Amino acid sequence: MTSQHQDSAVQLANEGKTVPDRHAANDTTHVLYREVDQDFLSDLRKTLESTNINFLLGAGCSMPAFQTLGNLEELRDKLEEKKRSLGENWEVLYDLIKAEIDRRFFMGSIYRNVKYVTGRKDDIEEDIRQTRDAYKDFCTEAIQTVANRESVDKPKQVTFFTSNYDLCMDLALGEAGIPTNSAYLGRFSRFVTQQTFGNRVFSNGIGLGYRTEIPSANLVKIHGCASWLYEGDQLTIDDSYQILEEIKTLFDTISRFGEYQPESRPSTSEPSESCATHTSAETSADFETLKAQAEATFERAKQDKHGEEDLVARLNELDVIRYKLAVVLPNKGKFASTVLDETYYDQLRRLSNQLELPNTSLLVMGFSFADEHIRSLITRAAKANPTLKVIIFCYSKDTTTTIADYLGYSPMKYPNIELVIGPRFGQALGTKAKDHQRLDIRAIADILRKASA
Repeated sequence: MTSQHQDSAVQLANEGKTVPDRHAANDTTHVLYREVDQDFLSDLRKTLESTNINFLLGAGCSMPAFQTLGNLEELRDKLEEKKRSLGENWEVLYDLIKAEIDRRFFMGSIYRNVKYVTGRKDDIEEDIRQTRDAYKDFCTEAIQTVANRESVDKPKQVTFFTSNYDLCMDLALGEAGIPTNSAYLGRFSRFVTQQTFGNRVFSNGIGLGYRTEIPSANLVKIHGCASWLYEGDQLTIDDSYQILEEIKTLFDTISRFGEYQPESRPSTSEPSESCATHTSAETSADFETLKAQAEATFERAKQDKHGEEDLVARLNELDVIRYKLAVVLPNKGKFASTVLDETYYDQLRRLSNQLELPNTSLLVMGFSFADEHIRSLITRAAKANPTLKVIIFCYSKDTTTTIADYLGYSPMKYPNIELVIGPRFGQALGTKAKDHQRLDIRAIADILRKASA
């Protein structure tokens, strides 16, 4: 990376550390949010017709098939803070706790993609089926927002940014038959590149000189992807998911050390029923509980004369193989690895460049704004680009306060940022219901459908 790029990254890091104004959410002179109603749909329709359209999708969009990261980021930070105080065998205990935190992250956010992508429709859990259907519906409606555009100065193209590791967007865009620039090149040995970004698709008519643009999409994975692997200096695509299976086997093997009996060895075969809890996708835990679990695992391993040696070997093997995955891990170093690693920096710059364009819109959903690097890019762009329109779809009314706090938001401070909540339940029936519809990805697809009608 050039020094210029590094300087820009440092600037982003500094700007992202602004402490939010927690009083902004209590601004009584302006409404903090607006509801989805006919006026909003009318305004949204105008925005979709006249702007360069971008979407930002966070972890909330992929539920219930995938869970959010919970407190895993805090656990990794606490581990780094306390590693020297773990006692005499702190190095092994540190590796064991780190492995358990990473196992929870891996099983919840990475490995589950195998069944999500490869599972047959009649052989997948209901939560996966619901999420797959919702994503396909959303992608269809999102691309429809530009399909009927008459203007030639605005491309019939939508850009999707996602902070998720999952393959939900990849699969949905493919199933919907939408031509997509997804940073992949090559047919047999595919690799990641930014060269395809922005390529538009045209169809030649029967008559000479007649051409029409086919609606298309860009897909940008800001934090990496479950199918991306490091191969030397090259990012490649692994559709076989062999590495994911190998990593899962190692996590299973390390988990079984906790059930050690003297003179027994952990098998590398499928985990027993008693180990089933070790492969679930828990994303919240107590650090002291993880520490106690690691201590018990280490003590049981030592009961076998080769147990400690075997355990350390497995931990070292895991340390090597898991870093073949090209994803930004959930910890404080996430920001540095995002803006200072050239690949991820390029992904992030795509977002920054799009937000700098005149007459641009960014529709945000399932995103909490806890990621400081993304948050700083959006707030900086909102201040610098008066023609930028940011619409944040909040999952619930309560969510608005959390998001406003992270942004340091008030309508006066950011007049081109809008927080939106769902319509009131029963509103169509003329009732005075106070509860609002939850804005998950399926509900947002319906909003896009109504706005584009």
